[in-house]
Amino acid sequence: MAATIRSFLALSEEAEKHNDMRQADALAERAQILAKELQSGNNPYEQRRQAVAAGLPARKLDCLLVAFSPNLRYLSGFTGSSGALLILPGRSILFTDPRYRRRPRRNPPARSASPGGRW
Repeated sequence: MAATIRSFLALSEEAEKHNDMRQADALAERAQILAKELQSGNNPYEQRRQAVAAGLPARKLDCLLVAFSPNLRYLSGFTGSSGALLILPGRSILFTDPRYRRRPRRNPPARSASPGGRW
């Protein structure tokens, strides 16, 4: 979900550069809503990742690397074009290229939900 928040914020920044303030504000507001959901523990992506991680030992796997976009979106909320999710028991790591790390100057989330792309 943190990657999705970053994506919304990056899109908001792009809209702001094009003077589309209505779109920029709507995207920034959506990012804030997602950040609040993440903080409240109401996070379906985290629940899905935990379910996958719980199934790893039964399949004799140490981890699972997810790179197929629909599965990546289902497990993390990441909507970018380039990414991979490594699911380990106890944590997950989202790998993206640097363009998804940008944050706009205005309307940042209350706190960083995934420093370094980690959940």
